[in-house]
Amino acid sequence: MDMNTTIARIASSNLDIDDVKHVVDESLHRMGQNLTPAPPVESPEVTQRHRREVSELNNRLNKTLADALEEANHRRTVEEREADTRRLLRLAEEELSLLRKTMGDKEQRIHSLENQREELEIRVDAAEVTHVHDRKQLSNFEAENAALESTLEEYRLSSTKWRNEVDEVTSENEVLKSGTLELKLQLGESQETIKMARQQFENTAVENAALKISSAELLAQLEDSQAFGKQARQAADDAAIEATAIKASAAELMVELEASHAAMKQVQETADDAIVESTALKASVTSLVTELEDSRLSAKKWKQEAEVATRDNANLQESMSDLKNQIADGLNIRENMRSKLDKIHHGMISAAEQLANEKAIWQNRNEELQKRYVVLQARLEGEVSIRRSMEEEVQSLRTQVHEAVTTKIQLEQLQRSTTLHEETLRTLRENLTSEQTLNARLQRDLHESRESGRAEVQRTQMIMQSSIEAAESQANIVRASLEHEVMLAKNEIDNIKMVSEAARERHERSLEQEADLRRDALRKVNETSSSALNDLREKHAEEIRYLKSQYERSVANAYEDKQRSAVHFNDRLELSTDQVLHLRDKVAHLEERLNVAKSAAQAAASAAQAAKFTPSATPAPTAVSCASREEPEKISPQALRESILVLQEQLQERETRIERLQNEVANVDSSAPSKLKEKEVEISWLRELLSVRNEDLNQLVDTLSKSDYDKDAVRDFAIRIRANLQMEQQEKERLINAGPSLTGQALANLTNFASPKAVSLAAAFGNWRKGRETSRPASVPKAPASRATPRSTAAAARLANVRTQTPSKPAPLASPSILSGLMTPPATNFRRTPSPAEEPSGSQRSSLSFSNGPQQANSETKMSYFDTKPNEQGEESPMVFRRQSYDEDAQLGDVDAGMGANDEDEQNTVTMDNDKQRSLDQTPEELVGRSLANELEAM
Repeated sequence: MDMNTTIARIASSNLDIDDVKHVVDESLHRMGQNLTPAPPVESPEVTQRHRREVSELNNRLNKTLADALEEANHRRTVEEREADTRRLLRLAEEELSLLRKTMGDKEQRIHSLENQREELEIRVDAAEVTHVHDRKQLSNFEAENAALESTLEEYRLSSTKWRNEVDEVTSENEVLKSGTLELKLQLGESQETIKMARQQFENTAVENAALKISSAELLAQLEDSQAFGKQARQAADDAAIEATAIKASAAELMVELEASHAAMKQVQETADDAIVESTALKASVTSLVTELEDSRLSAKKWKQEAEVATRDNANLQESMSDLKNQIADGLNIRENMRSKLDKIHHGMISAAEQLANEKAIWQNRNEELQKRYVVLQARLEGEVSIRRSMEEEVQSLRTQVHEAVTTKIQLEQLQRSTTLHEETLRTLRENLTSEQTLNARLQRDLHESRESGRAEVQRTQMIMQSSIEAAESQANIVRASLEHEVMLAKNEIDNIKMVSEAARERHERSLEQEADLRRDALRKVNETSSSALNDLREKHAEEIRYLKSQYERSVANAYEDKQRSAVHFNDRLELSTDQVLHLRDKVAHLEERLNVAKSAAQAAASAAQAAKFTPSATPAPTAVSCASREEPEKISPQALRESILVLQEQLQERETRIERLQNEVANVDSSAPSKLKEKEVEISWLRELLSVRNEDLNQLVDTLSKSDYDKDAVRDFAIRIRANLQMEQQEKERLINAGPSLTGQALANLTNFASPKAVSLAAAFGNWRKGRETSRPASVPKAPASRATPRSTAAAARLANVRTQTPSKPAPLASPSILSGLMTPPATNFRRTPSPAEEPSGSQRSSLSFSNGPQQANSETKMSYFDTKPNEQGEESPMVFRRQSYDEDAQLGDVDAGMGANDEDEQNTVTMDNDKQRSLDQTPEELVGRSLANELEAM
């Protein structure tokens, strides 16, 4: 798993993985060539099986590499998605900051627009005040017209006075003279005033024309200014409404952006949780892999124990089938985990697609908002420019209105002065003409002057009346025109106010409708977005719950499978140990019975020969021994025949069983242990190759996990790993070249351990052979103290008792009682072999059950046939086996070698159990190192 993760990280960090694959393939090829020594002679089935296993291992390696590449691609996609989400979050935060800045600028602009609007309202109020002032000036003009009318009446009164004075001139000459003088003076003054009046009249005429033109222009400008003021008010109201709408939309945008930011934070938190869960999954997978490695190591130890314990082909085949089943179960579990990982991958892809869709929606919304912001900014800029132009025009209008007011006042004053001057000119001209005629006629005739004066006075009265009537009509016309203009101006102002108020109400109503529509639209969009976000969150939470439950279920299934496999292997191991112990007991029992049967046959044959031949025919040692004790009674031939038949039947059964066992042993492949060892060496090397250089790989993983790693350092790590592999490969080649002797010794140890009773059996046959050649007594050699067992000590004590006994004369029935065990019919207990079902099963469960207790009991029961028994009269009967039946060089240590081997077997089983318990407490790296050391020692 470590190598898979490292390969995945190498692939995710854009490192060329072909180099790593090339290194792994090359090392595998070299190790496959160098580490698999070819057996001397292999059958084609073995080679095919070996090739099949190698192909399976290659397929597994390719699968692991493919899985690593898939994991690397998946991790790369996840990292890219995470980078995209982080980049999007960063962009969103930057956009939020920009929007906040722009909102601050917009608020400042809105504040400035509000200030400008207030200034415009103040200016409009000032314009209304000026309009009121103009109205007041019009009322003043009307009052001035009334004053002019009063002056006209005064002029009329003065004309009547002049007429009275003219009437009095005729009566009083002196008064006339003085009047003429005064008139002359007045005439000069009037001429001067007439000249001035003419100039003023001409100037006023010109000024009147200019004033009329300017007044028309001012009226047009006033109308334009009023219309522009209306437009400015409407624009200011629109700007205020749009500013409020912009504030509302900006607030809603801020809320949406904050919601999107919170959603992105939640998505990032869920991605982080998914990453943490993926790391936890990987850690659990690594723990499962380590547990699988532990189970494999324990299975390997159990397999080695089974190989040491038994050489049966059936057990080997069963173990191979179990291993195949285990591999199939492991492959099934791996396929299940791969399918689950594929489901997780598909879920991640769907989540990524959903995130991409949300991202696209958010980008489109952001683009629309940016477009709206650009449009609003353009409108604000246009409104700012319009406001500036309006301010300039309002200033110009103010100046023009002020000038118009001043010009209007001057015009009215000039009109008044012109009317007065015209009237005075007319009167003065008439007076001048009348006075000239009067002066001419006075020089001719005073009487005629009186008459002409009267006529002139009448004529002047008529002229004055006509001029007064013309002035009155003209004043009435001017007054009517002015009143009409004032009424028109009032009507226009009222209409403008009504239109402006109606437009303002319509605009406010439309703005309220638009604001309501915008609020409804934004509320709907917020509701839809919130519902969609809630749905996505619920879906994501359900997917996470489903993935967690599925992962927990897979972990529980894997743990149950592991426990089940461990229980199965423990049961199999206990059963195999029980079978081995049972077979050992059975073989020991059969060997002892065979020895007993052979010794009984030898004793019967020697007894028969002793009965047939005379004592003279026996050798000197036998004569000496027979002289020391009395001769046994004669054995009947019927008993000998029955015992011989029983012994023949037993020997036939043993021979058939021995032949069957030999055939089974011949069928067993002798090279199977070496082949299994070779395969195990290959498997261990492949495992070692997968877990090479944990520290270097950890360093490589640490460097690759950094965001800014150095590719040269990674390449150096890969070169270092390759050099370490080559060095280890050379060392293994050296060990393999020096290994045939070690492997031969290991096989010899295995064969010796597989047949521990061979030494005791060879010693028994040697004793039987030597017993036939020699008949002289010899001292029983003492067994070494280090090899003494309860059985050996009991046998030595019995032999010492036999050697020291001097039996008395036996009874007549003593010899049949001695051979009563041999004379039993075929259906007795002696012929019957114990079945595996009759033996107790409780003592065969533990590795320490194969103790010396049952062996001592069996040895005591078997040796009871050869011990001396007291007869009914209290005398002892002679032993069947005498001292000459034993071989001189047959030591008790040789006989007890099998027992010592059994003790060693028990010790080995105890140490193997202790090693098993110790291996469970060790770490995976210590177990791998221990297994490699054991394999090297075995080689």
